[in-house]
Amino acid sequence: NFKPAFYCIAGDMITHASSHFGAVPNEKDFQLAISEFRQFKSDADKLDKQVALKLVLGNHDTHPKETEPEIFWKVFPGYPSYQSVDI
Repeated sequence: NFKPAFYCIAGDMITHASSHFGAVPNEKDFQLAISEFRQFKSDADKLDKQVALKLVLGNHDTHPKETEPEIFWKVFPGYPSYQSVDI
């Protein structure tokens, strides 16, 4: 039975962290972004646990004033900001 080496979601898991280029979320969008990440996590948790999940933050998953992915880390605490994978 074949299993992939990993799953990779290549950015834009959500939209409300930065709805368009340069946008910084207001409090409502900040809370919506957290809610979107929670829903994404709920769906991702249904994937096969024996296959690693690699998440890549896209331009809608962060905003220009973040030096670290603060919104993302509300739902995925400690998840690495950057990763590399040798295949």
